[in-house]
Amino acid sequence: MQPRKRRILFLVLGLLFIDMLTQGVVYPSFPELLKLLTGKDLQAASQLYGFLAASYAVAELIGSPILGMLSDRFGRKRILVFAATSSSVAFAISAMATQVSMLFAGYALAGLTSAILVVTNASIADITEPAERAKCFGYVGAVVGLGFVVGPAIGALIASAGLRAPFWLASGLLFTAGIIILFALPESLEKKNDEVALELRNFAPWRSFAALGRYPLVRRLAVTILLNALALQMLIAVWVPYCTYRYNFGVAQNGWLLAGFGITMAFTQGVLVPIIVPRIGNRRSLMIGLTVSCITYIGYGLAATWVAIVAVTMLGSFGALDEPALQAVVTNEVSETDQGTIQGGLAMIGSLMGIVGPVAGAFLFSRFSGPGAIAEIPGMTYFAGAACVVIGLGFAMSALRRHPMRELPASTDTS
Repeated sequence: MQPRKRRILFLVLGLLFIDMLTQGVVYPSFPELLKLLTGKDLQAASQLYGFLAASYAVAELIGSPILGMLSDRFGRKRILVFAATSSSVAFAISAMATQVSMLFAGYALAGLTSAILVVTNASIADITEPAERAKCFGYVGAVVGLGFVVGPAIGALIASAGLRAPFWLASGLLFTAGIIILFALPESLEKKNDEVALELRNFAPWRSFAALGRYPLVRRLAVTILLNALALQMLIAVWVPYCTYRYNFGVAQNGWLLAGFGITMAFTQGVLVPIIVPRIGNRRSLMIGLTVSCITYIGYGLAATWVAIVAVTMLGSFGALDEPALQAVVTNEVSETDQGTIQGGLAMIGSLMGIVGPVAGAFLFSRFSGPGAIAEIPGMTYFAGAACVVIGLGFAMSALRRHPMRELPASTDTS
């Protein structure tokens, strides 16, 4: 990879790491801050946090596709700077919140401007050859995994300085990152989509979603992406209560397990993906990743001991092969001037599932565990997730059979 492109890759991944880290930094403080602002107990504050997370997902549903399209029109750099500095302002609003409505305002603003992952994926598509994209998208997964580990740890440490300290730290980190991007990041988009008129109707969120229809293979794979996202959101929604209920885990044990998952995911996507995917191809990587994910969800539901859940978690990291391979397939099909738009459309799918998934997952967990359960099957949420992945695998196999993709030779770039 050329030095200029390597610099772009390093900087956009660095910004993505800061974005993931800051989200994790504030996470441990939210329930206690909500308790402080409302005067209610932890259960009530946790329920309120669920609505707070939903407001973020709704705002993201609107903002991500718009900013993705704007990055095709004005370039990646401007949108990344805007997203970072706007998120900085959002965290500052949360830090100064004296009532719950201010927290909602700050979190909604953060969701509305949360396009860093979308534009990072588009930037990588700009600077990479098709044969090396899966490797670079693997780096994206590794960065997300590392942020998932480091952020909450820093948040727990800095919380001793006050409940608002993590929000100020997050604000400062994002503002600094935005300034660095402004002065240090070269523009990755060589051909901007200047044909799109600067009219509000041309940047409506649903246009990004509708753009998926211009690419038959992407349209069909979008169903797989939707079902994968639904399964993941259901998993996230009940992970802590499931481990607490079934294995009597406390905060520390849940934290260590989440950290272990993040580390293994970072290792898989940062180390194994660049080795495995170029050798077996995107198609096989996608099929293997989805198959392992299905087995993993079933394993979560069946794991009777904490040793078993740890083992399944380690296995589950290999399911991460599917995400970079899927991104590589999608970006290889999409024109240069549509990368941001398509990434915005895919983010829109993720945001929708971020609203539906937690509700569905929590409903299944509550109906199949505890005193009022229909039947004592605490892993029902994970069995439902496995069913989603199986159906998604079927759609992916059908899509690739109807629209065969050309397997590209492995990249000879060893950077």
